[in-house]
Amino acid sequence: MKYLFILSIFIFQLFSFSSFSHDYLQHVKSVHEVNDTLPQEYKILSDSNFHYDFGESCYLLGKPPLGRKAIETLRLEKRTDLIKAVLNGNNNEGRIYAIEALLQLHEKKECVLTDEEKDKIKLIILSNHIINRCKGNVIISTPSIELFKEDEYKKLLQSIM
Repeated sequence: MKYLFILSIFIFQLFSFSSFSHDYLQHVKSVHEVNDTLPQEYKILSDSNFHYDFGESCYLLGKPPLGRKAIETLRLEKRTDLIKAVLNGNNNEGRIYAIEALLQLHEKKECVLTDEEKDKIKLIILSNHIINRCKGNVIISTPSIELFKEDEYKKLLQSIM
């Protein structure tokens, strides 16, 4: 009798786990499908596996870095939802590109930022992550807060203060 009881508990748990694992696998599959439909530009800006510099005209040929191209594409497609989502990403340069774009759009009245989004922007800047910044051939590592002390960026930042 004791063994029958233990066996019935085991079978119950097995079916419960099977149901759980099926639900979990469906969730993983749906998340994967959503990620597959996101534009490559969003992935570039939010994924820490992508490496690029923050700047406009970089390297020997003066071309825009990968992150600049990605943020400009999202801006042209008016995907402020994805630009805002980049703030939650894991790529420091990508988050700075997103902050710059959102502040510019906010200043032009093309985007409304909630108080929560403004606070998130301030928090990212104050967290003082090191970013790689390019100016022509020169690439330097600099704290993100230093960027926002420059006149051009300071002015943008004042639009949400």
